[in-house]
Amino acid sequence: MKHKGTQQLQTQRLCLRRFTHDDAQAMFNNWASDPVVTHYLTWLPHEDITVTQKVLSDWIEQYAYNNFYQWAITLNTHQEEPIGTISVVNHNDITQELEIGYCLSQAYWGVGIMSEALIAVREFLCEEVHVTALVSHHDVANTGSGKVLINGGFQYESTKEQSDYNNQGCVDSHYYRYKNMLK
Repeated sequence: MKHKGTQQLQTQRLCLRRFTHDDAQAMFNNWASDPVVTHYLTWLPHEDITVTQKVLSDWIEQYAYNNFYQWAITLNTHQEEPIGTISVVNHNDITQELEIGYCLSQAYWGVGIMSEALIAVREFLCEEVHVTALVSHHDVANTGSGKVLINGGFQYESTKEQSDYNNQGCVDSHYYRYKNMLK
């Protein structure tokens, strides 16, 4: 792999960019404090903005490393306000596989925003970083996440019982893969 770090990406409707400290209030309001958004995630809703500010500070520090990938999802018409995030949550430099994670303000669910963001990130990581494969998984009860992955070109691989832990406890998960055909 040729790590390049979080680069700005454009799609028809979206700008995927690095987070800034100024994004704290929008992140807190749009998804980080929402128990519906965090229902299937591994972290609890932020109780106050200081938690969001700490997370953002950690991410912003990590931008110094070229193997860190964390994008703010913004609409092209409102690039100053993030509505979600998509990132590489795990990477294996030996197998050259990266694991993708994401969350989005529920105000934007069901209109293809996350699939569009996923495709942009997938193309960047395959074409520029030269990954062998991208992987992701979700709680079997989170069917919307499965639709995002399918729409993003990922293939279902398997279901593993009690293989993950999130805010619902120990859960069964569906596993997906996108194999980079350019490698």
